[in-house]
Amino acid sequence: MNADYLRVYVPLGSKLLEAEGQTRETNEPPLDYVALGFKKDSLVEQEEKNVLIDEESGTKIYEDSGKTVFANWTYASPQETMTLKYKYLLPFKINIENQNKPVDSYSLLAQKQSGSIGSKLISDINFPEDYKVEWNYPEDDIEKGENNLKFEGKLDIDKFIGIVFTKSNAILND
Repeated sequence: MNADYLRVYVPLGSKLLEAEGQTRETNEPPLDYVALGFKKDSLVEQEEKNVLIDEESGTKIYEDSGKTVFANWTYASPQETMTLKYKYLLPFKINIENQNKPVDSYSLLAQKQSGSIGSKLISDINFPEDYKVEWNYPEDDIEKGENNLKFEGKLDIDKFIGIVFTKSNAILND
């Protein structure tokens, strides 16, 4: 059995809406560290104090390196595949509502973990009906729908997705 502690780093302030496919687990210390006189590391102690646990999924939520982190254990038997899903609300909004700013962009950088052979990455980006995609990268690997863009590929190298939006009725000056 393969055990992995999976951490997903998202923009700081993102809110977890749903997490699926992970193993819900609580770990008890194997020893009574206090009784044995172990010294506590102040950085670890500070990080552990700031961890929240999502009641629905058991996902640990904390901050690290200027990002919000969603963390879970996963277990897979040989020849078994797993699908993990995280649905979250970004801490910012794309704003093309006023005349002074008729264009805005969104980008996603998915980074491959060092040593990993790669995994499947699916990114589904939904947007309002009155938004128009002016530009997207990559051009060929994105499936365009009415009000969404979907990227599906192997995360065998770092992947960048970029989109520029305007309002469907916006008039851009050259």
